[in-house]
Amino acid sequence: MYYNTGTNRFRCYQNGAWTNCIGTGAGIGPGTPDFLTKWDAVGTDLVDSIISDDGSLATVGGDMLVSGGNLYVGSTNNQINALSNALEIQSSNAGDDYIELQSNSGTYGVIIREDTTNGGTEWGNIEVRNGVMYMGFNSSVGPLTFTDVDCLRIDSGGGTCSQAESLVVDGRIGINDFTPSYALDVSGDTRTTNRLILGSLGADPVGINGAMYYNTGSNKFRCYQGGAWTDCIGSGTGLPAGAAGQTLRHDDTNWVANSFLYNNGTSIGIGTTGPNQELHVYDGSGHAGIRVQTGGAGQTAGVYLQDTGNTVNLYNVGGGRFDISFASGSGSLTVKSNQTVGINDTTPAYALDVTGDINATGVYRKSGTAGISVNCPAGEALTDITSSGGIVTAGGCQAVGGGVSACSDCDPRFVNVTGDTMTGDLSLGANKLTVGTIDPVYEIDGEKYASYVSDFAGGVRTETSGVVKIGSSRRYGIDFAEQETGSDLWLFWQTSSQDIDDLVILLTPGFNGRAWYKKDSTKLIIYSDRPGEVSYRLTLPREDADEWPNLIED
Repeated sequence: MYYNTGTNRFRCYQNGAWTNCIGTGAGIGPGTPDFLTKWDAVGTDLVDSIISDDGSLATVGGDMLVSGGNLYVGSTNNQINALSNALEIQSSNAGDDYIELQSNSGTYGVIIREDTTNGGTEWGNIEVRNGVMYMGFNSSVGPLTFTDVDCLRIDSGGGTCSQAESLVVDGRIGINDFTPSYALDVSGDTRTTNRLILGSLGADPVGINGAMYYNTGSNKFRCYQGGAWTDCIGSGTGLPAGAAGQTLRHDDTNWVANSFLYNNGTSIGIGTTGPNQELHVYDGSGHAGIRVQTGGAGQTAGVYLQDTGNTVNLYNVGGGRFDISFASGSGSLTVKSNQTVGINDTTPAYALDVTGDINATGVYRKSGTAGISVNCPAGEALTDITSSGGIVTAGGCQAVGGGVSACSDCDPRFVNVTGDTMTGDLSLGANKLTVGTIDPVYEIDGEKYASYVSDFAGGVRTETSGVVKIGSSRRYGIDFAEQETGSDLWLFWQTSSQDIDDLVILLTPGFNGRAWYKKDSTKLIIYSDRPGEVSYRLTLPREDADEWPNLIED
């Protein structure tokens, strides 16, 4: 490198040849203070650029284009690094980022436009003019207007908005409705925590079903229903007078105070102004009643009475059947249309059908006469009757007083009772019969003879007896578990406690010799010292012996 005094330029030898070190023209021309230099259009001289820098502020005095990269102000470590031709502004102080646009004409704005080189034609604008901010679309006047009193106006004409903290819409609003047909269309429920004030008019406007307004001429709410305007409440000048607690009734034209329904705040009265129960029904001129009715066949209609612990149901089941029952299922009473009643029996076949025991502390009467009259048609058994005397049974007749009832159409197998005399069959089921003496009576050659049942101390027992033939093996085995169904030994075992250890055995040989036995599980083995006949008598506690102790408490 050297300085050429002929050309007044520095000369540099680079890439195998000499060349001017600075430019190729006549020299560095004069410049403007603080402006950055640039090569001129032919690349021979340095001239002023449009960018100036006074050490504290850089200024661009013309258009600036960023192509193929981004423009960052403040930092490059932010959100647009993956973009191209984007602008990012960041301040070193949190919350201080902003863009300031200023115009000498009093209008400031930002235009956001589609890429017209790719066919885009739409654009939007945000501008501030005379203290008002507008947002528009394809228009220099924005349809969305913000004012400095926090008023927002939506208006294609860009109208004013002066009411503080308000929303003004020149058009329609749709909430969950993208094609509103009215000033406000809401698709969904609407709620207000304060008053809802309807508009007031002096005359009916054009109506649509469901519309409502307040008429200032008649001082009434008007409703449009069924294609016509009508008063929402009554049609007169006010509500009619009535008694205290009386419920108003509408007669299809007006509200009238002539109903029979009263409410005193704690009870409801039907036909009475002073109900003394939660529901009180009164008819001073005839029968009073309550009807509960279903809408179709097969449905029950009922009343449910409930306290803190139980619920009693009274309901019509259908098919001519009425039930009274507990919800717990502990009992029921059924009344049927065929004049039958069932207690714990929902399908009674007689005037009274009872499933369970019947206990009476008084005397049953028929036609004012003491006693029970029981019809005993042939082929039906009379069972489960407890009596202290005076039971009368007959087929189509009633016998009272001493002697045996003599009814020709009463099957003699069944119980006939008059006074203290009983003839026939009496079934007590599992109940206990307490008597002084049991006296089976036998009639022989026209005379009656008594045969008494002996007492037994040792609980309720079952017993049987029989005779066995012992052969040359001098032993005979009885297996109670293998007896023929219905035989004496089978029935004896089935009705007993079936405990072989409690079995009492009495053996009597029919010969001059000895007989003895052995118990083994369910088997009884009888031995003898010679062949011959041995009779036996067996007793065991009955299967329910534990229920009948020797000591009677009552």
